[in-house]
Amino acid sequence: MTHKQLLQDKIIPHLIENTAYFSYDAVWESVTRTTGKEPSPSTLRHYLSDCIKQGILYDAGKGWYSSLSEPLTFPDATVAKPLREITKRLPMLSVSAWSTEWINPYMHHLLSKSFQFVSMERDAMSTVAELLLDAGFEVLVHPDSETFEKFSSRLQNPLILYPSLSREPSPRDGIAPPEKWLVDLLVENERLAFAENDELQQAVNRLLGAGHVKISELVSYARRRNLSLTVFDCINSKNSDFLEIMHD
Repeated sequence: MTHKQLLQDKIIPHLIENTAYFSYDAVWESVTRTTGKEPSPSTLRHYLSDCIKQGILYDAGKGWYSSLSEPLTFPDATVAKPLREITKRLPMLSVSAWSTEWINPYMHHLLSKSFQFVSMERDAMSTVAELLLDAGFEVLVHPDSETFEKFSSRLQNPLILYPSLSREPSPRDGIAPPEKWLVDLLVENERLAFAENDELQQAVNRLLGAGHVKISELVSYARRRNLSLTVFDCINSKNSDFLEIMHD
């Protein structure tokens, strides 16, 4: 069986069936370990490009592929009010907003209270907090776990400000893209514990399996935030686990 036949008949179908996202490295390793020969990188990339052209696979960023075509979308209305207030007063400030409401449809147990998060330059947080408090919002500025536990239960609609990182996935009209907020959701939960961690990880994986994201950006950002990629069950960076099937 040629490398192309192996890819077409076994490896690609198996990847599509078992994982939402997989890397070029996963495909290369699978071919190499199955045949005992390293495929030509140019030939392998050419075949994967053909799969994209045929609609079998979809580009998920640098060196990543997916079987999912429809992008993830979320209701902007959940964060529209604070965004309007910030952009009205500080139109040049870059912010990135998201809400825990977006993960609720994928949770087995709904979060008892939703939290809105807005990231920005660290130096701008106090100014933004003041204008939002003046506008009637309930604001917590990058709280630690003790402060969060003390005040979050007393607030009806907590709005949490936290610092952004350089070179993070860019917001779209102030809305955090999934490549950013899904990582921040897990990282902030590790700090603040607003949800059961294992269930939240499972919900994130269900959500990632429901729509297309640029997984290369998510992976890069997760590494910058020191979040282990092992929490993402639907991402396959290496693929030695199913090689037994390839030999059948």
